[in-house]
Amino acid sequence: MRRKSIHKQILRNQLLLSVITIIMIYLSAYLILYFTMMHNANQRLESNIQFIDNYVDSFFKGYEEKWSIINANQDLRNYIVHSNEISSYEETHLFYTSIEYMFNFSDETSLNINNLTQQVFPPTNTTIPNNLAEHLKNDTTQNIFLSEDSSTLNYALGLYNFTETDLIGSVNFAIPIENFISYFDNKVPTGMTIAIYDHAERIIYTTLTNDLHGYKEYFLTKEKSSEKTGLKIYAVLNTQSELDNLYRFGMLLLPIIIIILLINIFLSYNISAKIVFPIKSLIASIKRAEQGDITYSHPFYDLEEIEDLSQSYDQMINKINHLMEKNHKINLLKVESQLSALQQKIDPHFLFNTLELISSQAVLEDAKSTSVMTQKLGNLFRYNLRAPDTISLGRELKYIKDYLYLQKIRFDHELMFEFNICEDISHYKVPQLTLQPLIENCIKHGFNDLGSEEYRISIKTTKSKNNIYIIVHDNGKGIKPDSLKEINNSIHMDVNNFQYFISRKEHIGLRNVNARLCLQYRIKTALKVYSKVNKGTTIVIKLPEMKDQ
Repeated sequence: MRRKSIHKQILRNQLLLSVITIIMIYLSAYLILYFTMMHNANQRLESNIQFIDNYVDSFFKGYEEKWSIINANQDLRNYIVHSNEISSYEETHLFYTSIEYMFNFSDETSLNINNLTQQVFPPTNTTIPNNLAEHLKNDTTQNIFLSEDSSTLNYALGLYNFTETDLIGSVNFAIPIENFISYFDNKVPTGMTIAIYDHAERIIYTTLTNDLHGYKEYFLTKEKSSEKTGLKIYAVLNTQSELDNLYRFGMLLLPIIIIILLINIFLSYNISAKIVFPIKSLIASIKRAEQGDITYSHPFYDLEEIEDLSQSYDQMINKINHLMEKNHKINLLKVESQLSALQQKIDPHFLFNTLELISSQAVLEDAKSTSVMTQKLGNLFRYNLRAPDTISLGRELKYIKDYLYLQKIRFDHELMFEFNICEDISHYKVPQLTLQPLIENCIKHGFNDLGSEEYRISIKTTKSKNNIYIIVHDNGKGIKPDSLKEINNSIHMDVNNFQYFISRKEHIGLRNVNARLCLQYRIKTALKVYSKVNKGTTIVIKLPEMKDQ
């Protein structure tokens, strides 16, 4: 599979995300503006329809007032109800005169008054359709309609009895269509496009230049039926200018989007370079490490994740260098230890005296003690020759017991020793021969020139918090303050100056033990010596408790 550059991948993904984001923003802005424009246009249409509806109601309001006069006049209502039965000229003449007096129209509007069967005023023999009463009862919103020749706008209203429960007749206002058109020509603002239809879809008034259904592409239409008159009002709005503005806005946004995209390309390249450059630097350092150059100069990076990665790699390189240095030191100590072991595995004087005792004991006894001594000595040889570099503390203490047993016989049983061991830490790992050099120092230097006084060595192990302690104490002659200070200073200086440790000529056993413990457990110092002249010496080993142990 062909590998892909992370730099190109980041740049490509960033550009793709940017293009998608910009397109989404562009479309969102365009759609928001479009729907805002349409919403405002619909509100304008609604406002225009409401405006016309109010004037329609206002136009017919005057005729409703005239109708209410007839409907409220009891004499007129009586005449309408009984007009078929009245034959008196005086009553008929009075009715006609009253109507003409009350309803003297200045224009050409005419008034027709009907009872339920025929026309009452003006006097004719015209018969009223049988369904007129039912029509006025059931549908009061379809009482405005054009005449057959479209010259007159008829407005019919029902007349009722005193209790207004029964229809007794009707009033019809025959309004010249020119009056209606002239009224709205004066009221409708210039530029407002409307149309008014009766319930039969016949045009009463219009400012349209085309048929209503011809307005398609750039026009919005809205319809409303008047609640009072039943006339249908249509409003039409030309959105061409709004759409042109929207188009110009879209064209204006294009260069801005291109500029934003170019800026985003520049920023994306820089961001990806900031991410990729330190990664390439780490890769180059790793390749150098493969060639044996285990060095890394940790620069500071602005990006938190890259900085963490660089720090982790720096810590890993430091750990590798530390492990290499530790391994180098351990190998030097091991070579030195092997050379020392070749020169003398055990102190020749001790070996000579022990073998002499074994020989003497074999003569004086039945050879039982000699057998035990021989076994102990064999254990010591095996431990020195076969034990691994790191062993459990329990096994090291077992070796020390065998070693002290032989030393006790050497000192004619005047050497006493005691163990106070914490069994919970017997499994703890320590380097081989950690305690033997300390015990040897007690015998060699602590009990030298003490005469026949009883010699005593105690070994104690304990655990406190996250540390374990191994304490070796003797009741020997102790160490002078100057010498004690020199010993502890040498141990402290060995930590940071390996060359000083390699060139050591004094206190070799103590410093070897401390160095091996420090290397194994990665601590600065593991051993400290306390002593008072003629009071004895105490050596304290402090080690951290390892979780894997």
